[in-house]
Amino acid sequence: MFHHYHVELMQPHVNVPSGVRLYATLVRKGSVIPRQEGFAFTGFEVLVRGLERPLKDPVGPLLVVARIVPNCESYKDAMLMKTSRLAGITVTTVKYPNPPRSSFEVFDCTNHGYPQVSAAGYPQEQPNWNHSFLFQGRDCATAFTTGAALVLEYYSITTVMNSVNWHIRCPLGFSVVPLNQDIYHKLMAEHGSHGMRVDDLPVQGTSLQTVFNTRPTVGLILRLIGSERPDSILTMLDPLRFPAMDWETLHCPLDENQQQAPSAHLSPVNPVTSLEIGSSKEIPQSQTLDKTAESPPAPAVARPPVVKLQQDQGRLPPYDALAQILPEYNYLFSATHLSSKQPRPQQPTSKAPYPLPIQQPALTSEERGPLTGERIANREFTDHEAKEMDNYRTAMRKMAEDIIDLRKNISSLEAENSKLRSELSLHQDLGRTLLEDTDIDVMTKAEIADRIVSLKQKLAGESVELQSYKVKVQQLQNELIRKNDREKELIWLQKAHQQQQAVLQKYQEKGSQLKLLEDTIRQQEKVIEKMERLLDKKLREKPREKPGALKTPTAIIDDSSTQKEVELVLLAENARLREELQKLRHEPNPIILQQPFHPVPDSFSDSEKLCLLAKLEKAQGCIRTLEAVMEENSRKWGQEKQNLLTRLSESEHGFARTSTMVLHDFPMKNVSDSVLT
Repeated sequence: MFHHYHVELMQPHVNVPSGVRLYATLVRKGSVIPRQEGFAFTGFEVLVRGLERPLKDPVGPLLVVARIVPNCESYKDAMLMKTSRLAGITVTTVKYPNPPRSSFEVFDCTNHGYPQVSAAGYPQEQPNWNHSFLFQGRDCATAFTTGAALVLEYYSITTVMNSVNWHIRCPLGFSVVPLNQDIYHKLMAEHGSHGMRVDDLPVQGTSLQTVFNTRPTVGLILRLIGSERPDSILTMLDPLRFPAMDWETLHCPLDENQQQAPSAHLSPVNPVTSLEIGSSKEIPQSQTLDKTAESPPAPAVARPPVVKLQQDQGRLPPYDALAQILPEYNYLFSATHLSSKQPRPQQPTSKAPYPLPIQQPALTSEERGPLTGERIANREFTDHEAKEMDNYRTAMRKMAEDIIDLRKNISSLEAENSKLRSELSLHQDLGRTLLEDTDIDVMTKAEIADRIVSLKQKLAGESVELQSYKVKVQQLQNELIRKNDREKELIWLQKAHQQQQAVLQKYQEKGSQLKLLEDTIRQQEKVIEKMERLLDKKLREKPREKPGALKTPTAIIDDSSTQKEVELVLLAENARLREELQKLRHEPNPIILQQPFHPVPDSFSDSEKLCLLAKLEKAQGCIRTLEAVMEENSRKWGQEKQNLLTRLSESEHGFARTSTMVLHDFPMKNVSDSVLT
């Protein structure tokens, strides 16, 4: 109730890919302000009037964002004092028109409070808002405690809004009202029960200046609402009728130029309980020893309790902090209450109660010697301090246990609430169906009961049918998934089969080439045999000629032309064979992609697979055999050709071989040289 939801409503649209967006703040209001248990007030109302002086350089209309933060120093360091201020409003994106329920969940604890935004202030030279903020529930639970404050942040509407989005970040300045016990007592007093006016509240952390070259200030009206049905709101009343609050005597936690003023430890949830606890928790403190004073101590003077806010964040909280926050734990301090109410002998060195146990420095023997009464008082104070610490630990332990129990109860209640809501919606649907079908006015109670029973039976039957349909849909989806998988596997197998067919065709082409090479080799062997016979015949005819006889020029020309022709034919044939052999050697092996194995039905029979494998092995064996034969034949042909060339050169130079002649095998020409030439 009365919670502000800052949402970004998004509706899909055909012409807008990102969707149509509407930024709005939703507030659920009621006719009654709910009262929290143990609180003396129902809500805290803040009226922001406007800037009290015109601005020198206006930056456009200004928005005001108000929030109550439990720890002002932490919020200042994290959000307001950095170069790029992170303070702002987080917008929740909600899909319209059917928003989910989770988008409107509210976190129970937050360190940044629950922000509320006002309308734009006009005119821009001196913005005037006259906007009322109402804080209740969770915000009031953290208000009027140590470190709590009301933070007002100012944003320029020209920077946070445009035609695309609504982005509230990086305020131009801020104002802070400390919500300490001084303000609480002033607002709860009789003269401030209807509200109090705050004038000249400075705007901090801003570069804006007024026309008088001074820092801008804002006017506020604060009021604690004690009734669940207030008669009026602050916007309907005249601001001058409210008493002014002395702002100079108050301390702002974010203003570094001011000092903290004395105030209470923690503001109570109930003022009556807080006053009782505060009066029953007075602890005597020993008077500080003065080393230079030799006069006897002055008698004790009755003075009112004076306590201060906790200034050191590293120390323990005051001894009665837990009792003030949790009044249900008063029984833990009952023994202390009784002992504090009993009359005690007045000590000459007693002073005001000490709010926070602090370890006293050790005293020298000269200081401890003659002061027996002070020693007794110190001992009593130490004992009382130890008891208070034990009570504090016990209370903290019990509070932790209670918090855990409350969280468990909240979880169970949320589950039960969800169940009840579902049942309620079911009954509402049944009632709506009943009203739509027939006229409720003409039906008797028995007919209505029978109608409800029939509708329940119909609903049960439809639920069973819906469940069966869901099972069928699930089965069909599983079957579709399996068929898609098999289709993918079939596509992979088809690709693999096509690749294997291409490889097989390539091997068949190589086999046909090998057959041609075999035929060529046989023809070459025949040619070589004929040439050998011709050479042998020529060599046999030469010894018959007369030794030393000179050859005729025509015979020499014929022999030389014949030898050259034979040599050219052999060289050309040998070069062609070597080229083909090199091509076969350097040709890369075919790459067969290994496809992933899938357990699918075989597309080939076992006989076809064996036949293909046999053909493949046969082709590979033929290739290897032919390569070996070609290498061996090439080697033999090279040797034979070299011998023939040697013999031809010998016969040309008239050198005849004998059986007793020893020849060194130095070739005149190399086969490779002849091929290259």
